[in-house]
Amino acid sequence: DSSSFRVVKLFLFFESPFFEALFVLPQPSGDSTDVEIEDGLFVFSFSEDSKELDALSRYCYPCILAERPALKDFGHIVKVLDAAKKHSLDAGREGRL
Repeated sequence: DSSSFRVVKLFLFFESPFFEALFVLPQPSGDSTDVEIEDGLFVFSFSEDSKELDALSRYCYPCILAERPALKDFGHIVKVLDAAKKHSLDAGREGRL
């Protein structure tokens, strides 16, 4: 849905083997036409909507830095858990979601 999130790479790196691999792989140069860069930062696109990505990203942060999202709607909970599984988010496997 064209929303943008700025997150601390280190938190994603430690919470998910998916993101760890994504950040360790060599990044294409800024001259490549396949790369989107915004304000000097690489942009990654995801199939999840902003509501799901917001909830997912909040679980990557220490609880003193980001408020945990209120997961009240069952359909939303399922989508967030599916996204956590898809992106190998440790919080989802450890029952912290």
